[in-house]
Amino acid sequence: MPYAFWEAVAETPWWIYLLIFGIFYIAYRSTKPRFAAVRPIMINNGLMISFLFAGWATMVEINARQIGILSGAAVAGILIGWLHFRFSGIKAVKNKSLIRMPGSWILFAVILLMVAAKYYYFGYTYTLDMEVIKQGKYHSLISGAVGLIFGMFMGRMYYLLQCLKYGPYTDEK
Repeated sequence: MPYAFWEAVAETPWWIYLLIFGIFYIAYRSTKPRFAAVRPIMINNGLMISFLFAGWATMVEINARQIGILSGAAVAGILIGWLHFRFSGIKAVKNKSLIRMPGSWILFAVILLMVAAKYYYFGYTYTLDMEVIKQGKYHSLISGAVGLIFGMFMGRMYYLLQCLKYGPYTDEK
């Protein structure tokens, strides 16, 4: 039986509500079109990729099979990330290191569903034993997920650089 929603609400500390409100505020702001500088995006992606690989290296026994799984998933991720930004309608500002990102309700909906599912099914106190994930049967899954996420970061960065160099362009307003 699923965890009672109101039990989860009663057991949750107040600071979690502030955190959730902040996340929803950021997600709501992403629904509106905005201009963003490319340099901070590249720095953030570089940091996230380094954290991703540091975590992967500590959780998985690295061998040729795991590197192959990671590489295959990375190729798929590059394609997915590039297509995501391509069909999102992201445009560059000519002769500036700025991009125009149209608003989207997708992030807001995904965060809403994740928070609702977490509290409805697991409650606030759900924990995950990391030693269970370090078992061999999960190594391929972890390598595939890391490769896919890495590829999506790379595909998006490639599309941003391609936009800056070749377009499509928009006017800065």
